[in-house]
Amino acid sequence: MNSLAYISGYALTLGFFIFGFLICFWGYKLFKLSVTVAGVILGFMTGRFILELLLQYAGYVSPKAVSIMIPLLFALVLGVLAFSFYRKAFIFVVAAVVARALYLSIAQTSFSQKTGTFEDLIVMVICGIVGIAAGIGCFLIQKGAIIVMSGFGGASLIKAAVLPYLTGLSFVTEAATFITEKLFAAHMTPSYATGGLIILIFTIAGIIVQAKQKT
Repeated sequence: MNSLAYISGYALTLGFFIFGFLICFWGYKLFKLSVTVAGVILGFMTGRFILELLLQYAGYVSPKAVSIMIPLLFALVLGVLAFSFYRKAFIFVVAAVVARALYLSIAQTSFSQKTGTFEDLIVMVICGIVGIAAGIGCFLIQKGAIIVMSGFGGASLIKAAVLPYLTGLSFVTEAATFITEKLFAAHMTPSYATGGLIILIFTIAGIIVQAKQKT
């Protein structure tokens, strides 16, 4: 049973890395696939997020089967919708990515102590509004926005795949912390610094590669 769990974990990691690499460097050419994969991932994260909200605000502890089925159901529904209406779905994918990135950035500050409160809900709503505005703006300048967002989205998937392995290497996290402190003049945790640097490097590389590709 444990060996099966390990195999599943490695398979998921490999899948994240492969999809992330494809989206990061060929996101515009594989636009429909990119949006569909993003829809599946965002659907899964949405399901998990709803369960977390129910736990925080209603004290609902979901059974193990429900905690698995709800995220998978959201992943299926949003994946199908993204595949069917991929151009319009781009707005919601961008909105979700921007809103989540903004919220996580705020959560890294002292505001993290207020999670689960009414103020936290207000911040979620504001982040959602900013995300929707960004989604509409990106839709209006679609090609450039697709390249930037696919570069960022692919880089985020790559980070999710490799970060758990890199955090165990002290020389990597120390180097990442040193570089981010010099670049941004801000102290970050080793994990956050390493993850942020991975996203930054792959996003820039993805944008440059895609911008040079002939469509």
